[in-house]
Amino acid sequence: MTVVQNSIVLVFNGIIRQKEMGSKKYWVIGGHYTDTDFVTLVEGCELEEYGPFDTYKKAYIKWSERAWKTVDICCYRFTIKEKKDG
Repeated sequence: MTVVQNSIVLVFNGIIRQKEMGSKKYWVIGGHYTDTDFVTLVEGCELEEYGPFDTYKKAYIKWSERAWKTVDICCYRFTIKEKKDG
């Protein structure tokens, strides 16, 4: 791996460790929007929700799966949202 790749891995692993502290649940949400403002979903499409995931890493894996399946469609967007238990 290059220095840049190693740095990216270290940063990613640090984010994962920070996100897994505490009792939070993570959701992957998104869908097909009418434009790149990502406010209004395409008519007939519903908001996609996946979760809850007990770790950020598990949510990230699902996010990555959905994001890469729609990477060629600029009006698709998925994000990871967290909700603290309680």
